[in-house]
Amino acid sequence: MPDYDIEAAKRRQRERNQQAHEMTVEQLSVELDKLQGLSQAQITEYAGNTEDMSDIIAEVQKATQNNLSQAQLIGNIKSLGASATNLAKKVLSFM
Repeated sequence: MPDYDIEAAKRRQRERNQQAHEMTVEQLSVELDKLQGLSQAQITEYAGNTEDMSDIIAEVQKATQNNLSQAQLIGNIKSLGASATNLAKKVLSFM
């Protein structure tokens, strides 16, 4: 029976974690670009207001800078209230 290389397993896990992190940051960057590109008319169409949108953008920026997971970001957006949560569900692909 071959020996199990624990160090190789740890290295593979670190690599997978890094890849997952890079994918999350990339996705958040795409979402942030979409959010910042919305016009006032689009925000209104989605039944939101600019204050909600500003709060959502701030949370996405914070998540990107602080390496937060999507679950943490969703929790932070939900804490902004129902209006912001409903708006985020309409404009963010992961909500």
